[in-house]
Amino acid sequence: MDQKYYEKWLNYTLYLLSLKMRSRAEIIKKLGEKQVDENTQRLVLNFLIENGFLDDVQFAVYYIEAKQKIYGPYRLKAYLKQKGVAPEDIEKAFESLEDVPESDEVARLVLDKKMATTTIDWDRLKSDYAYKNKMYQKFSMFLAGRGFSGDVIGKVVRERLTDEFIDEF
Repeated sequence: MDQKYYEKWLNYTLYLLSLKMRSRAEIIKKLGEKQVDENTQRLVLNFLIENGFLDDVQFAVYYIEAKQKIYGPYRLKAYLKQKGVAPEDIEKAFESLEDVPESDEVARLVLDKKMATTTIDWDRLKSDYAYKNKMYQKFSMFLAGRGFSGDVIGKVVRERLTDEFIDEF
């Protein structure tokens, strides 16, 4: 194999990693798009992994730390899986984090922000069951989209709507 060819693709992957962290699967995909032969891909990946430039667990940890205050664990795991991070690496990343906020707390913060920007007729909410149900569903779907579990969603939405003097949920 030509040394210049190897260095070209090594420099290319280092350039990609200088822009942002990437998973191993993303680098493989990028090299595949450029039609780099498998032997060169293997050599480049080995170099990146051995020298600490490419680590899926660390990639997952950084992503979780950056997004844990706006997304629930299901959404975080789904994104990492989409990026090609192995399930065991995702679990290692979650286990290695020390100060992960509870899903309930994150869901409350996210829902409070959403409720602050949503126009809610609180008087109508007290008397109109269909409207109450609509608001409950709206907030539940919002939190589900953010990756929170059904238990957490039900608990937090009921709690927040009860805080506003609604007691029928």
